[in-house]
Amino acid sequence: MKTLDEMRARCIVDAVTRCWNWQGACSKLGQPRVYAIDYEQRTMRTMNGPKAAWMLAHERAPTPGYLVFRSCQNPKCLNPVHLSQAKNLQEIGKHIRRCGVRKPRSEAQIASSKLMARMYLCKHVSPTPDDVVQAIRASDPALSNHAVAALHGVKHWTVSRIRRGDRHSVGAA
Repeated sequence: MKTLDEMRARCIVDAVTRCWNWQGACSKLGQPRVYAIDYEQRTMRTMNGPKAAWMLAHERAPTPGYLVFRSCQNPKCLNPVHLSQAKNLQEIGKHIRRCGVRKPRSEAQIASSKLMARMYLCKHVSPTPDDVVQAIRASDPALSNHAVAALHGVKHWTVSRIRRGDRHSVGAA
């Protein structure tokens, strides 16, 4: 593909959302794969759809160090109007939350996921001996979880949970 018109010809345009739904090749994850001109390498190559659409629309490569993402969150959309750039994944998340495309989880959903995590931990994690739990709690906070874990022969996430107070109450059976 060398022009946006060629790309749009391979898409079905949604009348409501104005998304250009790609009808060509996709990756195993369902992401569009487009053979187009790469302005970074100055050659034709197969690349991810949003990046290809960005390059065709702007006739230049994205800003170095930036990611191209879809603000509409439609995995097959290649509409250049729906594409934006961000420095990192946190910026993308802020944009998505600000636009209201992906609603934040409710308090009930968060509580349910925490409960499920606790239930899983209770069933699948062998209890840490009380003397080790007390030693971890008494350890110098300046030491990293990895260093404390190496001293006591446990995993670093166990140390993290004990220090946070998420589990391992001393004296509990």
